Amino acid sequence: MARWDGTAWRALGSGLNDRVLALAVAANGDVLAGGLFNDAGGNPAADRVARWNGTAWQPLGAGLLGTVVDDFVYDVVIAPNGDVLVGGDFIDAGGNPAADHVARWDGTAWQALGTGLNGSVFALAVTSSGVVNAGGSFLEVGDRSKVTQRLGIYSTSPRIFAVSITRGPAGSTLGLIGSLLTNATTVTFTSASGVATTAPVGFVVASPTSITGVTVPAGLAPGTYTVTVTTPAGISNGVTFVVGPLGTAAAAPAVAALRLYPNPARSAVAVAGAVARAAVVVLDGLGRVVTTATADAAGTASLVLPTGLAAGVYVVKCAGQTLRLVVE
Repeated sequence: MARWDGTAWRALGSGLNDRVLALAVAANGDVLAGGLFNDAGGNPAADRVARWNGTAWQPLGAGLLGTVVDDFVYDVVIAPNGDVLVGGDFIDAGGNPAADHVARWDGTAWQALGTGLNGSVFALAVTSSGVVNAGGSFLEVGDRSKVTQRLGIYSTSPRIFAVSITRGPAGSTLGLIGSLLTNATTVTFTSASGVATTAPVGFVVASPTSITGVTVPAGLAPGTYTVTVTTPAGISNGVTFVVGPLGTAAAAPAVAALRLYPNPARSAVAVAGAVARAAVVVLDGLGRVVTTATADAAGTASLVLPTGLAAGVYVVKCAGQTLRLVVE
């Protein structure tokens, strides 16, 4: 481990006792290192990750623990709030057994990100809003409740992935598909000039991934708006909605593209873009009905997959639209 000062290479203390695979620099200039080492500058508590404070190497709590000798930290990143995020092969961070392959150091203790992941994490990236993106060899989250093949996104704030209709007049109704939408308190429409208008109360949080019955606020002028959801955990990303007429009376009504989330799925699927009040049907490879649901006025529905449904490829149909659904 060395530092180039513009003229020559300088050692950082007595260095580390094994390979360094990742480096990050904190806002105050401290250097974070991750790798295979279990001693930094003579400090045996610095397992797989350590901080150089300009004078000495310091451990981050009790470090990280793996299952075999060659367990690594593959990546280290700094979150906008200064927390340290690490990804690798470890299954315990500072005594926290839920921190499988990815963990966050908050300055005092190691914290798990949900239930972790079930395989190696090779790369991490964190957005300005604190959303963590991970890439690696994992296929599921740590408790196997969700499929996330080799790329995962972790956020404690709500997320919106799709809107059931993308255009409509004030007073029209739409649905939202996303994640972590439980206990949503407000849905907000913000104009291009920054004026925010709250949707009327009465929308329904149908599930953690679906909100139905959102009414476009009366009096909104035609134009493009950003729609966000607020929950006790924070404010979501924004999706675009255009306030304006749907078209002339002679024009055929637009049909939104059918969308499924998540896909692949394990136990439940949120549907958007369905024809209002139409049946949504899941069929197996022999054309047998697996489960059905009815879309609401906004074109959204929730499909509950039968317990014990075999993994494989299924077909979802709704009013002439067809999509493939992968069940893991």
